Amino acid sequence: MYSAIGSTVNLTCNLNVERMYLTWVGPPNLSAYATRNEVEQTKQSIIKIIGNEREKQHILQIKEMKETNEDFTVEPTVKIVPDRTVNITENEPLQLQCNYTSNDDNNTSIIWKYISYGRTKYIQANNSLNVEHIGRTDAGEYTCVVSNSTGKAIDTVTVYVLYLPEINITFESINSNKILRCNAYGNPADYVFFAWEHRTEYGDHIRYLNDNGNGFITLHHSPGKTDINHEQGIYNGVPYDGKMYRLANYILKQNGMQEFKFT
Repeated sequence: MYSAIGSTVNLTCNLNVERMYLTWVGPPNLSAYATRNEVEQTKQSIIKIIGNEREKQHILQIKEMKETNEDFTVEPTVKIVPDRTVNITENEPLQLQCNYTSNDDNNTSIIWKYISYGRTKYIQANNSLNVEHIGRTDAGEYTCVVSNSTGKAIDTVTVYVLYLPEINITFESINSNKILRCNAYGNPADYVFFAWEHRTEYGDHIRYLNDNGNGFITLHHSPGKTDINHEQGIYNGVPYDGKMYRLANYILKQNGMQEFKFT
């Protein structure tokens, strides 16, 4: 509610039961104005009680209202910008702004903390957080805590750091069949695998082999009279996450005569 300085204000508290113990408090700093039917000494305004607990209505009348905002401390409010979630590419600068309100400047403090890999760290105590080159280990929850003499307020954002996938190709042989698997580790971890390219040791293109969508191919064993193999060479695996891609090679060496058919 709003009232003009010097006006009279009646504050009514409707009671559910008789003889309820009731105390009125107000500025500055939630000072007692009245307890039951007794008015406390105050420097703020002229105060009287109208009605009582037996009537199930308790009215606090304040005459000659004064401006007491400067004396009345309230809990702070806080909001981080940008809010909720932040997606940022590795090595880019990160800036978070902690916007807050507090009418208790002399007792207001700001602390940033963030949780990453289960560990909590406390960092610089001002309303702006800057990371010049953010790394993947900087991903996590960032919280701004604003405190004053009345209480505290917090706000949290989650920072996701996107980075190129690190990849390697592993080889295994099962029942004479050869399996090449492209292993990718990046963020986001939602990959599209392209066709594999088979090249000679000198870099000449031989063929493309379709990926099954899961990042691996199977080279089936086809024995011949002289066990001629046409599988030796360099294989490229390429994972793609929608924005960034990487390429890895695997050199497969085989014993025996090599034969390639180009069509």
